[in-house]
Amino acid sequence: KKEWCCEHVGSGCSTTPDISSDCDAGWANWRNSWTPEKQTWCCENTGRGCSDVARDPYDCEAGWSNWESGWSADKKDWCCEHFGKGCSRPTTAPLYDCSAGWANWLAAWSDSKKDWCCATEGKGCSTMASTTSPPLFDCEAAWANWQAAWSVPKKEFCCERFGKGCAPSTPPPMYDCEAGWANWRDGWSMGKKQWCCEHFGKGCQSQPTATPEYDCTAGWANWESGWSLSKKQWCCEHFGKGCPGSTPAIVFDCEAGWANWERGWSTAKKEECCRTQGKGCTGQTTIGPVTPRPPIEVRYCLIWGDPHIRGFDGSHVDFYGEGEVWLIKSAHVHIQGRYRATPFTAGLAATEAIAIGGPCLRGHRLIVEPMEMGHIFWDDNYVLTNFPSTFDADGFGTVSYNGEGQLVDGAMSHYEKHIVHIDFPRCGVHVQVLRWSHHINVRISMAPAPGGQDGHCGNFNGSPYDDTKARIIARVGWAVDRDELLFDQYVPYRDTVHRTIDDCEERKRDAARADCMTARPGIDSHMLEACIVDVCFSGERYAAQDSAY
Repeated sequence: KKEWCCEHVGSGCSTTPDISSDCDAGWANWRNSWTPEKQTWCCENTGRGCSDVARDPYDCEAGWSNWESGWSADKKDWCCEHFGKGCSRPTTAPLYDCSAGWANWLAAWSDSKKDWCCATEGKGCSTMASTTSPPLFDCEAAWANWQAAWSVPKKEFCCERFGKGCAPSTPPPMYDCEAGWANWRDGWSMGKKQWCCEHFGKGCQSQPTATPEYDCTAGWANWESGWSLSKKQWCCEHFGKGCPGSTPAIVFDCEAGWANWERGWSTAKKEECCRTQGKGCTGQTTIGPVTPRPPIEVRYCLIWGDPHIRGFDGSHVDFYGEGEVWLIKSAHVHIQGRYRATPFTAGLAATEAIAIGGPCLRGHRLIVEPMEMGHIFWDDNYVLTNFPSTFDADGFGTVSYNGEGQLVDGAMSHYEKHIVHIDFPRCGVHVQVLRWSHHINVRISMAPAPGGQDGHCGNFNGSPYDDTKARIIARVGWAVDRDELLFDQYVPYRDTVHRTIDDCEERKRDAARADCMTARPGIDSHMLEACIVDVCFSGERYAAQDSAY
């Protein structure tokens, strides 16, 4: 009865929980909700709840009300860097967006963001989450079935405090009536046609029985410059072809017309067939057999953990900071990542989202975010809202969402896996994104981009030695420029906590080394060091999730 009443109405809850029972419970707010006894016990036994006050050279609470004139320059610099306090007055963009993630600020915001938003906007203050009595409801209990099992008061309480149990915002539409519109008659299911007809007037079955005014298949490969305005309007209205901004992704038959390619092929076909099959290249002749190009080696780049990066050329780099960065930047394909600190990484950043776009997608973009804090978007539309599912990216490729993938090894077998598989042939990339609750891991496979490339994955020139952190930053900068951003929200890049293997306490470091070598026999020295850092500062669960690589 105590348990039931505590869960449903907040009565009968124990006020003296066993401190050794669960060091996961209340972890997101441990500084305010755990007793000193529980902090001590969990610190000694699990490495959680350890206070780092003794190592801080300055107390950033002392003298806060008069920091501008009362603090020394060194204290201002230190408190600004570590807690967002004492910073010079911003003249442009604020240090943090205090509206972003507000619904789940307690778990999702870093300590420095909480302090900054509390001081500047009165949001994220510790007093908003602290209490002198046990919480009214346990927001972990029955979480798997919260919609049916939780009472209305519990949903409201858990939504306000922890961002759990919130009433869903406007749900995504049942169908994306823009996706596949150019071929809706043959490509859409009957259910999608009926739904899109009813809601958007698209895909309706009524159609003229008389001879059509235009043949919308004739000249389709060159419709933009070859069709008249009236034909474009008619074909757009009746068949979804020739609409403004609907340039299709064309797949060319590089055998058709080969004998007269120089005069008969379009420039786009020449470029595509030259790139993919070595045919139609400038200066080429059709006399004699075509000498096939040597196969292009496809390699991969890994982005995982805090974050650690293994580049295409085999380099190993760790980046510390929050903001939007270039993973791959070429003339043809753009792939950007967003690094953010999470509640589970002790102030270290992790990869929060990835965005794919560029000329190869002709203005479209795909964004993949974590499970609990994000969605999957094609342009501005929700996609892959069911698991498993598959999405046709308007003819540019396919995006699948399931639990399959070679990036998962035996160490991951006890975790449920949610993997997004992205195949964009025109971009020349295959991307796998492993979604966790608050971060993602990424594997990008591709051949070297024509004309060169750069970014955190390296310049793919065959040498790992010029892909150090300093050289990458010198070539592409710290962050993506605002006018090149694929994400909707711009977050100015800022440095965050730096942790190395030397910062890990010796006893914990030795235990982490043994665990990493047991879980991943034959691991190289770079990967081993990354694994040890993850175990030391982010916990075994976080490190186990990232052992996919």
